[in-house]
Amino acid sequence: IVHQPFQCFAPALATPIDDPFVVRVVNVCSETLESPIGPKGVPYGSDAGWIPRGTPAVVLGPGDIADAHAVDEHVALSEIVQAAAIYRNVLLTDWL
Repeated sequence: IVHQPFQCFAPALATPIDDPFVVRVVNVCSETLESPIGPKGVPYGSDAGWIPRGTPAVVLGPGDIADAHAVDEHVALSEIVQAAAIYRNVLLTDWL
């Protein structure tokens, strides 16, 4: 029996990088981390692609995708603390 690798296809996240939501989240990340960062596309799937078109979204979280979904999956505690600070600052942003 030959086993073929399982592939899952999900739609790409289609939020433009110049969307005001993306711009503000990236700014919050840069401010919180005290280091300039920018948005980027990645070649892996996420449930975010299923968010209805026209609803701005980003995939944002700690860790390295190379360590995800593995037997020894791990995330540094310092990255979790940074992510929590970013989430807090995004939630406290004045969006009006």
